[in-house]
Amino acid sequence: MKQHIITLAFLGITAFGISGVFAWPNKIESVGYFKLARNPWGTAIYQDGLHQTIQFNGFNKTTKNDKTVIIERNPNALATIDYSRDDILLDAKGTVYTESKIQEMEAIATQSGMLLTHVQTDNRLSVPASTLLYLINPRIPGMVAIQFPSHTKVTINLERKAIEFPAAIKTLVVHVYDTIPSFKKNL
Repeated sequence: MKQHIITLAFLGITAFGISGVFAWPNKIESVGYFKLARNPWGTAIYQDGLHQTIQFNGFNKTTKNDKTVIIERNPNALATIDYSRDDILLDAKGTVYTESKIQEMEAIATQSGMLLTHVQTDNRLSVPASTLLYLINPRIPGMVAIQFPSHTKVTINLERKAIEFPAAIKTLVVHVYDTIPSFKKNL
């Protein structure tokens, strides 16, 4: 009987731990098409309900208005942005950093009016040429633009699907769009 109680207690604790209760977001707010929530790692922007996320690790404090979020870094944590394998990452000059399907790139190029080219390196680490990065998930409408100070040395880690920031970064400005805008008009 004692073994059964211990086994049931172990299974209960395991099920509770797997459920991710401690990782659930604290408060969910709408920002355009997307949802914004804080969690133990930082701040997350949810792209489709509560599954596809752009996770801003080490960025806790947020200020938001209709479609812009300013997030401030926690100085005691590493600053990274984790994106999903479905996301297409490009900079303001049209350089695509992720492995993307040709059809997806053509659709984005048509909608945005921007000529897109793949980054020309076999290295799994890249440094963007722009202070503005776009994350587009072709399965959902809209996109997220991440703006950081011009002096910031950002590294894109293609292996980890992460954008890594140095310790000096203090704030990021995140713009959300309900649709992919035409860059001919906006830039």
